[in-house]
Amino acid sequence: MVQIVLSLSEKKDKELRQLAIEKYEGKKGALSKVVEEGIELVKNQKQKTRAEKDFWEMVNNAKDLGIGKFTREEANER
Repeated sequence: MVQIVLSLSEKKDKELRQLAIEKYEGKKGALSKVVEEGIELVKNQKQKTRAEKDFWEMVNNAKDLGIGKFTREEANER
């Protein structure tokens, strides 16, 4: 385990401590757990954003599938 020193505004310090109390009932290591979960959330959001960007890039760059034009009636024929 590594120790770090952070500078937070008083407002964010209170919010962080309140989250730790609510989630972990103030148990030992609660602040660390809340910070670690925050890091995971940011990392997952970044991955999600990248995946969405990749998806839309694929959609926008997709080649014509060659289905051709057809009327509604032709599409509904069985």
